[in-house]
Amino acid sequence: MTDLINYVCAACGKKRTLPANEPTPECCRETMNLEPLPVCETAPSAEHSRLDDDSSPCDDGSAG
Repeated sequence: MTDLINYVCAACGKKRTLPANEPTPECCRETMNLEPLPVCETAPSAEHSRLDDDSSPCDDGSAG
């Protein structure tokens, strides 16, 4: 299975999803940026999280 990467254009907001082995696309004559992860909305510990959480990746703000 090929990993997919989401890109977003800083100028117009257009989004594209491409396989990881493809070069970074261009839009509006500039290289597209990686789409940032959504902010986590659940508690960081399993003790406080909900059972129906889909566990998709998110930014928990611990990177700095």
